[in-house]
Amino acid sequence: MNKIKILSYYFLEFILTFLVFFTFILFFFKVSILNPNYIIKKLNENHYYEDLAKNIESTMEDYLRPSGLPMEVVKDIYTESDLKREVDGMINNLYSGKKVNVETKNIQDKLNSNIKTYLEKNNIKVSDEDSLDKFTDEVIKIYIKRIIISEELESISPSVNKWNKRINLVSIILAILSIVLAFIIRFSFKKKALIIPFITSSIMMMIVNNIMFLRIDIEHILFWNKSITLIIKKIFYDLSSNLKNISIILLVVTILILIITSLLKKYKKKLSF
Repeated sequence: MNKIKILSYYFLEFILTFLVFFTFILFFFKVSILNPNYIIKKLNENHYYEDLAKNIESTMEDYLRPSGLPMEVVKDIYTESDLKREVDGMINNLYSGKKVNVETKNIQDKLNSNIKTYLEKNNIKVSDEDSLDKFTDEVIKIYIKRIIISEELESISPSVNKWNKRINLVSIILAILSIVLAFIIRFSFKKKALIIPFITSSIMMMIVNNIMFLRIDIEHILFWNKSITLIIKKIFYDLSSNLKNISIILLVVTILILIITSLLKKYKKKLSF
């Protein structure tokens, strides 16, 4: 090959390397933190719903104590299944750009029924209905606040959905460009187009992984509460481990393909003689 052709080849390989790298990275995040099912799976693995139920119960108990009402008024007004349904729905709504809300009608009905039963059982008459309504409203607010975690989630929901769609589109474009460029290199220069990009991309992913650990002091960051913080930390370490494993597998597989194709070439040459 003449100099211009050689330079063209390496330039196209350089472009293809970055296309392959960003395709892998976007796909990696698309199937992990940009996927609501991945987040829900991590919540299940880390017993988040169980911890959430205990947290709500503890907060309600603290609120009930000065009121003089017993814990039985909030007993069984929700179940762990209710919490799971609400949290999973909230996460799916967050990723789809829908309004993040919590269904409270059934819980409010159960709470009112429990209070009524308690008052009747103990022959207690309430003269101030407004105070009782305020009490039930506060209990419901505790429930909503613990599920939604932060009001900021509702405001970022449209942005999450918008960026998810953009990343989907960019991923498809990058994948198509990578395939087209690989064919151009293969048929124009008669060389294996993806060996160098795959090896380089795997090394770049290892570097990104190391930078994540060096730049992000995840151990000393607090997100909303302890349960959420623990889950985010585990997700971070899971992402780091998976990215490292993918980069190693990609590197090993690419090198094996290179070795096998080289051996096959030598074998064919021997047969030709």
